[in-house]
This record gives sequence, structure tokens and C-alpha cells, in this order.
Amino acid sequence: MPQLPGTPTCGTSQGGGVEEGEDLRTAARRECFEEAGIDPDLPDDPAFVYSHNGKWRLSVFVGDATGPVDMNWEHSEYRWITLGDLDAFEFVPGVREALVAVL
Repeated sequence: MPQLPGTPTCGTSQGGGVEEGEDLRTAARRECFEEAGIDPDLPDDPAFVYSHNGKWRLSVFVGDATGPVDMNWEHSEYRWITLGDLDAFEFVPGVREALVAVL
């Protein structure tokens, strides 16, 4: 779970927009590589979708990745967490719901 710079207990996930010509899976893989230096093996469809007031949508994929994590400038650090760790963090909208749904 990446940490937002300046907010050590606020968690987020890799993410961003879908570029022209991309499907959700391709966009998710690109964002993981751009933000964390990993190229995950993902299914075709997301495991969970969260809509925030109809303004934006969070599509969550569950897959496998190997190799070292190399975070870019968008995040200050990362850590692996369990469901038991969720109460220790504040999350951007949709992330807590997604983690509970897929873990």
C-alpha cells in the first residue's frame, strides 16, 4: 500500500486514468509499472469496482507480481498490510472498501 507524501497514515493504491486506446487491465498494468516498477499478471476484469459519487471510479485488480518495488515520486513509501492493519490507516475514498472486498 503506497503512502501519500506528508501523510504517513494515509493509504492509497497505484492508479490513474485510462489512456486513449487502453482497456482497464492494460491501464492497471501500466500504472503499476509507472508508480511501483512492477509488471503484474492481472485477470481481464477487475475484482472490485467502487464508484465515488459518480465522479470517478476505482477498479481493483487482484494479480501476481514478482521483483523489487521501485516507487516513483507520487508516493513516499510502501508497505504490505493485512486486514488486521486497516484500522491503523486513513484511506482515500474506495480503497478501504476495495481491500475488504478482495482480501
